[in-house]
Amino acid sequence: MSDFLDGYYKRYYERLDAKAAKVEKKFAKFYEARQRIREEKGVVTDEENRALVKEYYDPTEKDVHVDAPLTRLSIAYRNEGYIADRLFPVFPVKKASDVYYVMPRDTWLLNQVRRRGAGGRAAEAGYSLTTSNYNCVEWALATIVPDRVRENADDPLNPDQQAVEFVTDQIMLAREVRVANLVTSITTVGSGVTPTNLWSNGLTSDPIADIRTGQAFIRNQIGRRPNLLILSFNAQQVLLDHPLILERIKYDQTADTNAVRKAMSGVFDVPTILLGESVVNNAAEGGTASYVDVWGNHAVLAYVNPNIGLRTLTAGLMFAQTDRQIRSGREERDLYDWVEAREVIDERILDRNCIYTFTSVV
Repeated sequence: MSDFLDGYYKRYYERLDAKAAKVEKKFAKFYEARQRIREEKGVVTDEENRALVKEYYDPTEKDVHVDAPLTRLSIAYRNEGYIADRLFPVFPVKKASDVYYVMPRDTWLLNQVRRRGAGGRAAEAGYSLTTSNYNCVEWALATIVPDRVRENADDPLNPDQQAVEFVTDQIMLAREVRVANLVTSITTVGSGVTPTNLWSNGLTSDPIADIRTGQAFIRNQIGRRPNLLILSFNAQQVLLDHPLILERIKYDQTADTNAVRKAMSGVFDVPTILLGESVVNNAAEGGTASYVDVWGNHAVLAYVNPNIGLRTLTAGLMFAQTDRQIRSGREERDLYDWVEAREVIDERILDRNCIYTFTSVV
């Protein structure tokens, strides 16, 4: 941020100096031309003088105006929406690490009730408890706002506000990338598949049947139907034009893109569909940019409990000792303020069987 602004103002004042030098150079050429005519003819006529002025000294638009920033416009690149906390809700915790109880699925889904005869005792059963743990990690990023940058900033640039927005967006992007990487790997979730017939092949693929396979897996494993489907941008694009989906809605919906997008929830029988549209630059700092979709070409089906608490089941949580905190301070000796975004968090899958992943569907 600060490097950009310092560089901008340096270039701005260099352009001012260049304009002045350019005008001075034009005047010198104009004077030399007049002298040559005077030496050759002894006098410079009015017509010749006007011609010299037009050639060497008539100002153009760029001569009388040095480009300055618009006061109502600046450009920044930020993702429109992050969805990681819709899949893994934030769960505040007091300690950076701790354990939580897990009630085994096998016992709770086992039918142990028996018929009891008159005067007899009820069959007895029990259940065991196990524990699992979380371990929060601190993630942070800071940027500085030098006094000189703040004092020289033009109207559309608010260095302090931009610093806060920059580090906040960076923290959110990093969180999105970590969660996406976690749930789009079949090795970390309950099950998944790369479709034999990719969804981008409208003639042979059947995304509706694929989604139902994932639904059947989750329901069979946890006794609940998945209620959330995440589609990457590319997955969504091919589904909007998929003939099987358009065939299902042709009598109820128009072919309008928004109508098809809304209808997919009914077609797939999943209450909530989220679009993973974030983009990240995977290049090393200073390297050639390499922009990729955070959610790749994947789709993720999951069960997310809307009410997290005791004896509840959900795909995953973000255990947060500190949830996205903004800090700022002053470095008086070096004449700058610093702004920092931090979070102490652990994105953790609680039950892998709540997640079914479709990889590389396009």
